[in-house]
Parts: sequence; structure tokens; C-alpha cells
Amino acid sequence: MGPADDGRRDQVIFTCRQLMHLAEEGSGQIIGCTTVQEHTPPWGWTGKELSEPAHYLYTSVTDPAYREKKPGTVMALWAVNRAAQEEKAWARRGCHFPELVKYNETQGFNLVHEVQRTHTKVYLMGRRADFITDLEERFRAL
Repeated sequence: MGPADDGRRDQVIFTCRQLMHLAEEGSGQIIGCTTVQEHTPPWGWTGKELSEPAHYLYTSVTDPAYREKKPGTVMALWAVNRAAQEEKAWARRGCHFPELVKYNETQGFNLVHEVQRTHTKVYLMGRRADFITDLEERFRAL
């Protein structure tokens, strides 16, 4: 799944284990991981939004040593591209911090809803599924 088809398995490999996708360098060191679900969580979205096919991206984590290479952005754009490949309308995600909203906006995600949960505010974001033309270049830069 993912860039494994491009012949660069020695540089970056995406491995699918259930819903977890791991970004690994050729050394085998994990530099980031994220989860992509087929369904948007039902709370915080309108009925119309829930009826639109989407991938939901969450629990993204990256190794801070690779921060300057932006593996989180590469994983997010990969998810946007994957959603387009699978004919989904949206890639969506949620986060708990205004700083992450700003970072996710640099990846083309827009703030759609702010939802107060029991003990925390959740920022729900979305981006139209789209083919990312420079995705291969971004993987090579990792």
C-alpha cells in the first residue's frame, strides 16, 4: 500500500497493519505513524458531512529528530492522496490544540467545527481528497 509501488522500498515503506500506517526509513527506524479510518467519528459533524465518503486521520506521531523533514505533513498528504485514489470526498482529522490547528492548516486542512467534549475541546478539520502531484518528491526528502 502507498509508495511501495514506486520501487523505493529502501527509502520509505508504508506498512498497513489493520488501520495503522508506519513510515519507516531504510534503516527500519520508525519516523512516524498515523491511523486512517474509513469512517468519520459520529460526534461533531452534521448529518450531511457524515454522509460524504471520507477517510479520518488521527493519532499522528512523529520522531522529533526528523521534524525539519516534516514527516507529519508527508503522512497527511499521503492520506489526502489515498482518499482521492479510493474516491473519497474528504480527508478529515481532529486535534486538541490550537497550535495543531495552525500546523494542520499548513497541510491544506480547514477548521470545520469546534466541539466541546466532556473535558476538552476538539477541533475538527477537513480537506477535500486530492491527488498530490509532488508526493513522490516529498517521500524522497524524508
